[in-house]
Amino acid sequence: MTTRELWRAIMFYGDFDRMPVLHWTGWPETMERWYGEGLPRDADQHAYFDAAPMWAGVGVNLDLHPALEEEVLEDTPEYRIFRDGAGVVQQDWKHKSCIPHYIDFTLKSAKDWDAFKKRLQPHPDRIPADLDKRIADAETSGLPVLIGTASMMGWIRNWMGVVNMAYLMCENPDCYADMVDTLAELTCWGIDQVMPRMQGKPDAGFGWEDICGKSGPLVSPDIFERCVAPGYRKVRNKLEEYGVGLLGLDSDGMVEPLLGPWLDAGVNVHFP
Repeated sequence: MTTRELWRAIMFYGDFDRMPVLHWTGWPETMERWYGEGLPRDADQHAYFDAAPMWAGVGVNLDLHPALEEEVLEDTPEYRIFRDGAGVVQQDWKHKSCIPHYIDFTLKSAKDWDAFKKRLQPHPDRIPADLDKRIADAETSGLPVLIGTASMMGWIRNWMGVVNMAYLMCENPDCYADMVDTLAELTCWGIDQVMPRMQGKPDAGFGWEDICGKSGPLVSPDIFERCVAPGYRKVRNKLEEYGVGLLGLDSDGMVEPLLGPWLDAGVNVHFP
């Protein structure tokens, strides 16, 4: 069985001949340790570990378009402080792998949302010029084919920061719901651009969240149902229009309080 056949069999409770061994990557420090323990630097790691890549992805650009202007604010031998394409000022260390230290945000509250929202609208430039080749490569890769479904919560957290998002959910949940709906609408538009070009259909829609810490989610189940679930349902319904029955996401942390709400909203695959 190919990795794609194996993945489908497991997801739909069919017969399969083995459990998949999938290899993603490692932090740079991890890789250096592995090299020191005998992993050849020039090795094809999938072949070396007798493992398969995770999946083949297809989709359009669903991020801010156009992105905000990036700017380096401080550069030292140890770190760099810069403003990224989402307007987030952050400190990044040069000699260690770590989540950046977030300093400031362009999107802080509801009053900043309208200007941000204009960068989350459908546009032909979001479609990669080589999309047809990317689709063909994915469909012939032997890997599960996943279509990107963006993020209903995690991207907003990245753009605003945890504290600003927490205040927004409490003080203006309607604005938070509009942010989610804007991402859902853009995601559905993206699906409509990709699906007619495919020979078959993807195995799942798949997005990213990383919305939970070690003590639980950053979004309460109540706010989730009021503001977030409608976005997931909109994306799930769009996938089902094309016969795609799986919608997955990636979130770390203690996800248990959101597993039921995610399932109710149409998310039926979770990674890791």
